[in-house]
Amino acid sequence: MALLLLPTLVMAQSAKERQQKADTLKQLRSQITTLTRDLQKARGEESQLARSLRKTERAIDQISRDMRLIEGRQQRESKTLSRLKQELSGHQQQLQQQQTRLRHQLRSAYVMGQQGQIKLLLNQQEPATVGRMMVYYDYISRARSREIENMRESLTALQQVEQQITQRLAEIDRLKQEADRKQLALQSERAERKETLKRLKAEITSSDRQLVSYKKNEKQLELLLKALDQALADIPERDTRPFNKRKGKLSWPTKGRLAARFGTQRPVGNLTWRGVLIDSKEGSTVNSISQGRVAYADWLRGFGLLIIIDHGGGYMSLYGHNRSLFKEAGDWVETGDSIASVGDSGGQDRPGLYFEIRHKGKPINPVRWCRRVRNNRTG
Repeated sequence: MALLLLPTLVMAQSAKERQQKADTLKQLRSQITTLTRDLQKARGEESQLARSLRKTERAIDQISRDMRLIEGRQQRESKTLSRLKQELSGHQQQLQQQQTRLRHQLRSAYVMGQQGQIKLLLNQQEPATVGRMMVYYDYISRARSREIENMRESLTALQQVEQQITQRLAEIDRLKQEADRKQLALQSERAERKETLKRLKAEITSSDRQLVSYKKNEKQLELLLKALDQALADIPERDTRPFNKRKGKLSWPTKGRLAARFGTQRPVGNLTWRGVLIDSKEGSTVNSISQGRVAYADWLRGFGLLIIIDHGGGYMSLYGHNRSLFKEAGDWVETGDSIASVGDSGGQDRPGLYFEIRHKGKPINPVRWCRRVRNNRTG
């Protein structure tokens, strides 16, 4: 009896563990949403233009996600269409072969049928011969009937495949129209972003204001990381290779030119870069440098659409100025997983990725942790 109950107990335990993980994930996302809202409240001085920029860049992110889904569906529909066309060709060939065989059978039956009637009349005194001929004619008749039935089935299958092809073509056309609408919406949002960015830059007219803005952005990020560290403290880590064992072996998150290096002077004031800025083509894939859990995936002033991954052991990696985010807070990622696409969110003049690595909240030089940079280029 104990052995019989064992599978049931295992399944119940597995279901319980899955529910616990789901509850933990839900709680984590709720905490992150709350702390993000608190940070925004703490920055009551944020201008209407900054809020407008955040709203627009989030809209661009959502449209980009929708377009990515549509592209995936278009690819699947195209593959289905290609398969159906192959099936159609096979059915057509099969139907032609069946028609050829049936013509031969009808011709043979006609010729043999005329001769057979005369032979039967001449051989009435030989009952055995008459019997064999009757059996043969019956076989020919049944074979002809089967061939006709096979042709009817092939024709039905052919019509069904043709109908499916028509439906696939209609779906592909609908997806194309939807993608066109999304593209127009994306262009509209980008035009609005460009205008907002122009007005926002006009608002910051002096180096002093820009310096204050930089410092506020960094302070906000520090508060966010501290809150995330507290939120993640009670969540068990996966049994993975320790992050600190991978120093100097990590792949860069995207390919491009190092436009700003860790520790170098920023354009304004006495601030220095706490990460690196990688000039890259807009839309290029951003990959996770190591296994971990997405701790944050949202818009943050100064960093635009930002993803933060907790790698355990106090290590985190940050990826900013993205065009679109592919992961949500709480998602587990593996080394090399696509997590975002390169963009210019957060008010940047040109596309690029802002990349940081931190240990217990302190920025560390990514160049020392990632693979060797050649000719000032990553990847």
